[in-house]
Amino acid sequence: MSKKNFEVFKYCLFLPMHFAPYIYLAFIIINIMCAIIPSIEIYIWKRMLELLQDRFDMHRLLIVLIIYITLSILCKLADSTKNVIEERLIDKIQFNVDLEIMKKYSCLDAEFYDNPFNIDKIDLVKNSKMTISEGVLWPIKLIKALVQYSSVTFLLLKFSPILSLVFIFTSVPQAVNVHRDRVSIVPKRIAFHFFI
Repeated sequence: MSKKNFEVFKYCLFLPMHFAPYIYLAFIIINIMCAIIPSIEIYIWKRMLELLQDRFDMHRLLIVLIIYITLSILCKLADSTKNVIEERLIDKIQFNVDLEIMKKYSCLDAEFYDNPFNIDKIDLVKNSKMTISEGVLWPIKLIKALVQYSSVTFLLLKFSPILSLVFIFTSVPQAVNVHRDRVSIVPKRIAFHFFI
């Protein structure tokens, strides 16, 4: 990651802390929880299969099944809550972007508007509010993906090292490619001198 991309990453990561800290922290916690729960569900599913194969202990199987169902419900609730919080956070980010644009407009001289390049720059900023809002959330989505891949890799390593290597060699290159594309798009949309 280049220095400019790292600066944009840092800017995006901490920007929502200025105007919506509680919503942003809830969004971070729920994303991490959504990243870890599927790995825990896989482990519980494995335990249920072991209990069915080795010794049929109805009491333990019932406890594991209740834990599994509870985690599944929790995962669905967390996912729904995450979507609601993400929409609210995007609205707050867009409001903040509008506020920043208006503050910037109030500081500009009349000569600034005579230059067509500057008008194009202003239009780009005004038309990129949604991209900027979603771009501010991409560091959290990147962290979620890293936590998810780490937990699944750790879990698979516990089951079978070969399976873990297969997972790494098949899924990680695709994830890196997707996030590298995202890293190359977001700075172009956010890091123009109008804001930073």
